[in-house]
This record gives sequence, structure tokens and C-alpha cells, in this order.
Amino acid sequence: MSQISRKPELLDLLALNIGHACEAARAVSGADGCRLRLGEALDWMRPRLAGAGVVLCTEKHIPEDAGASRETPIHNLPMPPGSPTDLVCMGIDLRDSTGNSIGLLALRGVPAAWATRDRIKALESLASLLANDIGALIGGPSLLAEPVLRLVTMIRDLDDHAVSHALGGLLRVLAGKQPSKVEAMAMRICGLAGSTHAYLENREIVLSPAAEELLDRAGMGRTSEGLVFTPVAANDAVECSLPVPHALEAFARVRILNKDFDVAEAETSGQYWYRETEAEQTAWAPLANGASDGWTAIAAEILTESRDVAAEYAKMNIIRRRDLPTDEVAEAYELNGIVWWMRQSETTVEARLASGEWQSCGEVNDGTVKACALSALLKIAPRTLEDQTDQVRDWVRRMAHSVQVLPYMAVAAE
Repeated sequence: MSQISRKPELLDLLALNIGHACEAARAVSGADGCRLRLGEALDWMRPRLAGAGVVLCTEKHIPEDAGASRETPIHNLPMPPGSPTDLVCMGIDLRDSTGNSIGLLALRGVPAAWATRDRIKALESLASLLANDIGALIGGPSLLAEPVLRLVTMIRDLDDHAVSHALGGLLRVLAGKQPSKVEAMAMRICGLAGSTHAYLENREIVLSPAAEELLDRAGMGRTSEGLVFTPVAANDAVECSLPVPHALEAFARVRILNKDFDVAEAETSGQYWYRETEAEQTAWAPLANGASDGWTAIAAEILTESRDVAAEYAKMNIIRRRDLPTDEVAEAYELNGIVWWMRQSETTVEARLASGEWQSCGEVNDGTVKACALSALLKIAPRTLEDQTDQVRDWVRRMAHSVQVLPYMAVAAE
């Protein structure tokens, strides 16, 4: 019996459908009871399924080759010792469209003479329905995000300022799509995503713990694993980019950390765009911040988009620990409590953490000593800069307070 008493959400309705399909399979086969076995990817849905009356197996492992060679998803399972000889235990494999196992429905106490043609056909149809619903649950946030993203896109066509870029980016990530540069920046500014930097091989956009907590509270979360989005190829992301308005003209020049940028405003939407002053041939890039956010926020966004701020922050804050014991050829460094040692030979660089062994980092030719030390650290602890997201964000804001803004008329007069 279902225990869902509040107004059901979409995921609740899927859970109810699964519960009804399980009960229908039990009734068709004449079984005494049925249990559903699911993989760990659906741990986050177990409370909803239990609330819909689904009896779940405690075992989570589903053999990858279970039923792979069978023509029908229905097969016999071992009966417990001492069971009546006129009853059998039956399993129904549940597979996705690619043939991967996503679940198993176990029917216990089935009469041995159950297998008529009509019953087999009915159970195969129920297995297909169950597999479709479970596959939809595995899609989870994507299932909910897709239609909302379409609605947001249509609303944006009517009024570009009606929907926040952070919300649009979050929906796009959940739907497995590439967020635009503006959306990704807006997500990082409000703390929904971690910063990216050049040392990540695929330049991932990783949802922050705050974003995952919000998704959990909204009933869209996956508590068993974080959500990571890896950008698709550029030619697959055309639909997500913003068209550059025609005839953009700079109205201000912004100087941040000794580098100048031109800022323009689109006539129709009022959105701000920027480009590096010394590279006038480069394309204008959109900004998530505008006049109402202030020049400090605009400068922080430009700084984040135009530089590898995580690496720059790290190199500025690395200190050499001359007080720590070391051998005669090694040097100790620290970054916000992370201590590591580095030593160089004629052909390679080695590094180790405080409690680790020496590891080869290959050739590191990054110019300054601090840049070399940072490269070595990232070879032995690749996620270091991701752990510094909050500190990097604060550093960017502090640097942005030094912004200098000149009207473009004053610039032209220089």
C-alpha cells in the first residue's frame, strides 16, 4: 500500500508506477511476494520507492552478465532449502535500451505450473514497463530538467532578463548539456559550481556541495555521487552560445591587474560584453554582471574569465618552508596547510606530500620556482585547486576592488 499522502511529484508518480507494475507481476504469476533489486545508482530513490509500497532487496549488486545470453528476461532463481516442491522462485531481468542490467524483480512462491503463453507475454510487457520507469529514475535530474530548460529557453526568447543565467546554467548541466560561458560564470559567482582552471584535463564544471544540497532539498538530488559535467565538443554546443550583437561600441575601459579591457553594452538587451583592449580582433564575450551589479562584480567576472585565477592565487600564496627538516636537495612548500617537498635532478622532478612517498612528476618547465612547485603539487594531488575554490573566489573579489574604470571618451583623448 502506498504511503505517499502529499501531492505527488513526478518522481513520486514514477515510484508509484513501479510499485503498481511489481504488484501486477506478482498477481499475474501467482507469487506469494516480490522484491525489487536495484543498483547503487538509485540509492537516492529508495525512500520514495519504499513509500510507494515497493519491497526492495537489501542486496544492491546486479551481475553485469546476468541473463545476457537469455532470449527471455524470465528465468528461475534458486529456492531456499526446505521450500515446497510445487513452488518456484522466478527472476525477471530489467535492462535498459543498451542491454545493461538496471534491476532484477524476484518473485517468490510461484506455482510451478505458472508458465502459460499469456502469462509469459504479460510478464515480459511488465518487465519492459519496469525497465523504462527505472531508466527514467536513473536519469533523475535530467528527466526533470529537460522540459524546464525548454520553457526557460522560450521565456528568454521573449525577455532575456526574465530568467537568471545561473538557473539556466544549472538546468543545462542537469540536462547533460553545455552551459554558455555566461551561464557557467553566473553559476560560479553564486556558488553553484566550482572554479575551473587549466590544470584540469577536461575543464569540468563541477556542481558545488551547496548546489547538490539544494537539489536534495528540491527532491532532485543524487546523494550517492556528485554531479560532474564535462563540456562537449565546441561544434556540439552551438545552441548554447549567445549571438554577438551587431555594432558593439565600447563605452568604458577597465584596468585590472595591469591589463586593460573594453566594455560595451548591447542596445536591445542592455547586456554587457567585454574584450581585451590589446587584442581588438578577438571576439566580444558576454558578461553575466551588468550595471546594477557594480564595477567590482564586473571586474571579478572579467578577471575570472580572462585568467587562470586558481593558479595565480596559488602561486601568489605558496610559501617556502625553510623551517622544515629536509634533505640537502629538496625544498619544502606550503599552500593553505598543504605541505609538500620537491626535488629536482638533471632529468626530472620528484615530489611528495608530508605522509607520502616520492613520486616522479616528469619534466616541469614552468618558469618560476613557485610555478614549478605548483605543477609538481598538482601532479601528486590533482584536486588541490578544486579544494581552494572559496579562497580563490575571495581572492578574486579582493583583486577586483583595485579596478580602474575610464569612460571611453576619456580614453580616446589620451
